Amino acid sequence: MAPCTGFSLCHVSGGGEKEIHAVKLTGGKQANERTLAELFDGKCKADCQHLPGVQSYVLYAFYEGSNAPQARKPLSYSTEEGFQYKGLATEGPHKEGQTMQGMRLTEAIVQGTFRTLNAIMTTAMEQNRELASELRVTRAENREMFSVMKDMIMQSTELAHEKRMKELEFERGSQERATLMRYLPALANSLFGREVFPQGVADESMFEAIAEALTPAHVEKLLEMDLPPAVVGMVMQRVNKIKEAKERGKERVLALAKATNGKHELDP
Repeated sequence: MAPCTGFSLCHVSGGGEKEIHAVKLTGGKQANERTLAELFDGKCKADCQHLPGVQSYVLYAFYEGSNAPQARKPLSYSTEEGFQYKGLATEGPHKEGQTMQGMRLTEAIVQGTFRTLNAIMTTAMEQNRELASELRVTRAENREMFSVMKDMIMQSTELAHEKRMKELEFERGSQERATLMRYLPALANSLFGREVFPQGVADESMFEAIAEALTPAHVEKLLEMDLPPAVVGMVMQRVNKIKEAKERGKERVLALAKATNGKHELDP
């Protein structure tokens, strides 16, 4: 095969071909393939950098013994996608060129649409993964918080129950001690057969104990008895005073128990 004598790079458009750059190999000059490839690649990029769409170029090779090109290599360049070896893409001003241009336009639209859809789906999947991760963390935190709140509520309920039981115990003990103190004068006088306590005090304590033991049913039966009105009036007046004093005493006891959280202990 005859040695190569040169190359010619032409821009192909609807108006024909325009030579951009030429290289002559004479005098036994050796061609470096990488150097030539970088040279013509740079020339194509520089020529099409301000041109829209895909631009077509053709590289002709000349060999010794002929002035006509013996080989050709079509190239396609785009400022967006770089060059592609897809053949000549610049269509001529005819019906076939219009059809080819329409096909290229449709292909570009479809490719762009699918690239956009792929980007959207990728972003959506990443967002879904992030949301799922955040949801798992939030659910775990909610479960932990619910467990803590449940324990706190149970502890609070137990403390309230214990407090109430202590209040009731304090109130019951106070009532029992108060009742014992009322019966004590009369019992002491009866046991010792003499006035350990003044008889008036013993009678007063006994009457208070009887008045506290009376229920509404007992009072109704007392009113139904054929007793003098004066006697009934004095008895009821005394009973009412004793009951009012008892209610005031209960209120003071409860107030004291609440103020001290039911922790008071009565001396024996």
